[in-house]
This record gives sequence, structure tokens and C-alpha cells, in this order.
Amino acid sequence: MRMYSNPPSVHHWAKNVILQLYQTSKDMWHHRNEIVHECIEEKLNQKESDQLREKIVIEYEKGSGGVLLIHKHMFSERLADLLEKAVIEKKYWLMQIEASRACVKKLSSPDHDMQGILKKFATVPD
Repeated sequence: MRMYSNPPSVHHWAKNVILQLYQTSKDMWHHRNEIVHECIEEKLNQKESDQLREKIVIEYEKGSGGVLLIHKHMFSERLADLLEKAVIEKKYWLMQIEASRACVKKLSSPDHDMQGILKKFATVPD
């Protein structure tokens, strides 16, 4: 019992296998590019991106007054350019500014000025 009356040639079969391998690798490359260039990430993280946008606008409008000196340069960039960045870059900017503000706040607390230190450690015991 024969399956083909006229079987395909080895040349024809090999050509089809190579074309399929090429097409599969091309599809994988396109999928990789979408992930790397955040086409998919932006769609998946749209809600997170909107929340980051709001927080960044609030922090940007506060200005550079309450941040450490080493972070003041982060406000030299325009807000529009900052909001166009990738999600990971927005997170980094926001985390840096929030940490800087927290550090300034902690340093300006009474426990960190000289009077606070003297009251805490240089008092006469009861």
C-alpha cells in the first residue's frame, strides 16, 4: 500500500522544513522585540503607568526644595520628557525622589540636630 502516487522529493521536503524553521525563528524574534521595546509591557502595565504618572506629577510640582543636593539635578529634565520614559525609569526616578525627601525629613528632625542629641545623651541622670 503506497501513500503517495508521486512522493515529494527530498529537496522539496528539506526546503519546506527550512522555511518553517525560518518562519518560527522570525516570529520568535518579533515577539522578543515587542517585549524588549515594551510594546507588551506598556499594554500590561497601563494602570501602573497611570498611577506612576500621577505620583511623578505631584513630586515634580513640589520641586527640588525638599531633596538632597545630589538629587536636585533630577528636576532639570522637563516633566513631559520624564513622563515619556519607560515604566522602569519612572519607578527609579520616583523612588530616588521619595527616598531623598525622606532622608531630608529625617535629618531635619529634632533627634538629628545638636540640641536634640545633647538632650538625649548629655543630661544628668535622675
